[in-house]
Amino acid sequence: MRNSHVLYYQKQFKISYLKILMALCIIMTSPIITNAQLNATVFEEFSQSNLNSAIYNPSPTDTSYLFKFQLDNITELGIFNNIGRFYLDVDKKLGLSKLNDNHYLGVSVYNSKQGDFINRSRFHVRYGHENKIGSKTYLSTGATFGFVNYSFLTSQGGTGGSDFAPDGSIGFSIKHKNTSIGFAVQQIFNAVIIPVNQSFPLDRLYNINANRDFNISQQVSSSTSLVYQIKSTSASTFSLNQSILFHKLIYVAANYHSFNKISLNAGIKKFRIYTHHIDLILSYTSYRGDLKLKDNAFEFYISLTK
Repeated sequence: MRNSHVLYYQKQFKISYLKILMALCIIMTSPIITNAQLNATVFEEFSQSNLNSAIYNPSPTDTSYLFKFQLDNITELGIFNNIGRFYLDVDKKLGLSKLNDNHYLGVSVYNSKQGDFINRSRFHVRYGHENKIGSKTYLSTGATFGFVNYSFLTSQGGTGGSDFAPDGSIGFSIKHKNTSIGFAVQQIFNAVIIPVNQSFPLDRLYNINANRDFNISQQVSSSTSLVYQIKSTSASTFSLNQSILFHKLIYVAANYHSFNKISLNAGIKKFRIYTHHIDLILSYTSYRGDLKLKDNAFEFYISLTK
């Protein structure tokens, strides 16, 4: 009986010790976590980027609508509080558009909150143009211009600060039948933001994207997309997405990301309400690795098109 009590207390001691050790590891790596999240690109932060190509390429790839509204919100779960991000994107076909010659004007707002004291924001105005250059081939070009802001609120760890810098991107894409490829350059100004006593360089990003649609049957279609992001000062990253659409309504997908996360998505697409269509997609993202520097997350995406 005495031995069983001893084993019980030894087990409890080991559990408490492991909890303390884990807490110390989290505290010691918190600067690394903050720095990694601040250096993350917009493409890396949203797992459903395949639903909105403007995240990595400003050229329009879908010109079937007159107006499009998109909202994506991520809430992280677990040990870190008040961490989340969202973007709002609005796109409209301009009146000067003609048959096989479309012009679009868009606005996007992005915000990433890293706890109670750190905010990162972007605002962009976007112009896109698509022109038919062959019997089944289209060329799209696009550009964005705006600004990025890093804001640090005053805390017990030090004084706060805020800084702005110009931001922009250019890109093009070619679509032939069910296949499209594109190339874009983001953060074209190579700006440096210094909100406090630490600088954050916004190095240029070079993105290559490809997409292929397949018709499996009259009621089932699928799409495969790849985005590869080349960085000048750190390792390149990529995201591979495979989605399936059942009965032109039920959507399921999986995303594999080279930066240690896997996402599973499900929802509805092109659900018609009068003259509008709604997409509603939910996603759960899990980070991999021995010591996870980020929490798992829920992502909510909604779009309204006309």
